[in-house]
Amino acid sequence: MIIRGRAFVMKTNIHFRIAACALIVAVVAAGCSNSSEPGNPRVTVAFGAGSTFRFNNYRIDTLGNFNYPSTSLDSVEAVGLTVGGKTNVIRINEKHPGDFKGFDYFIAYEPNGDFSIGDSSYSIYGGIDWETYPTGSHLTSVFDTVLSGGELEHTEISYADNEMIQVAGRNFNAVKIRMDAMLYDSYYHFSEYAYLWYVPEINFFVKYESHSVVTYTDYGDVTTYRSGSMFVLDSYDLKWAPR
Repeated sequence: MIIRGRAFVMKTNIHFRIAACALIVAVVAAGCSNSSEPGNPRVTVAFGAGSTFRFNNYRIDTLGNFNYPSTSLDSVEAVGLTVGGKTNVIRINEKHPGDFKGFDYFIAYEPNGDFSIGDSSYSIYGGIDWETYPTGSHLTSVFDTVLSGGELEHTEISYADNEMIQVAGRNFNAVKIRMDAMLYDSYYHFSEYAYLWYVPEINFFVKYESHSVVTYTDYGDVTTYRSGSMFVLDSYDLKWAPR
């Protein structure tokens, strides 16, 4: 997990969107769909600007040990926006201790109950790079891509389960999403799986955990590194939007 922003963590690390569309040579296959399934209600933002979500962030070393957590604060700056071709968007600023400016990212709530995370860091200038999580539709998205350097990238985002989760001193019914990614060439192989827990009750994610393996082959010598990361909601404060 590369710490740079909530959107960067979940979107870019699990998916190698290294430099947006200009760097992609060919998209071999794409299985995305925004179709609504019957019974999925339209999601609306229940909270307003000024709402906050505090997270504990952990690194997981090669032995599976968790480091002492750092904290971060995600603050909702605006709701009801139209951004990057999507409506029903909120803008969030994430800050870590000692970081005065923070990092902005966006969440769009889709009509079928899915939600999308977006930022402009790795997309064409002035655009937003969105990635959708099937919390409502339960559809699986599959991407196979050849990057400009010849590396092959395979990614999947899928619905895993509904389960109870205890965070921020409460039990929540969460939608669990699985993300898988592989990137490889003749001497380098990266694989990662991750889970994201999203709570419809508060319209926000509450936990993310990833585990990755990197293998290098150099003149017959093979070196393997394992690592992981996790963030968990510690507390939250919802400010209700004007009706």
